Amino acid sequence: AYDGNFVLNFGPMGTGAIRPEEQTLVREIGAWMRVNGDAIYQCGRSDLAKQDWGWFTQSAATGRRYAIVCNMPVSRALKVTLPRLMSVASAEILGDKTPVRIENVAPSQQRLHLPDRPFTRPIVVALDLAIA
Repeated sequence: AYDGNFVLNFGPMGTGAIRPEEQTLVREIGAWMRVNGDAIYQCGRSDLAKQDWGWFTQSAATGRRYAIVCNMPVSRALKVTLPRLMSVASAEILGDKTPVRIENVAPSQQRLHLPDRPFTRPIVVALDLAIA
């Protein structure tokens, strides 16, 4: 979301093998990327402001925005503040395409209501924006 890199500092053991806990971590990151890679690959910083619950990225190819939710609110409602005259037209959980309910709160402000189910890793919500 900040045009940065994610660096993993894994070094081999004396035997040349990678430690088992590091192998587990790499597998978990790989599993998350298989589901949510659209929000990372060929994406950069979005024109939307950072929110308390996470960050936005934006696809260079399509312009689609992605909300990466790292700090899940207890209410499961993501407050989204948008530039003037913009609104979220549709939203879905990336990977399984579960629709996300959109609530209009105020001009340029909406809430995205996430499904009531456990999320054990950061989730990504794909957003399609429209001119309000």
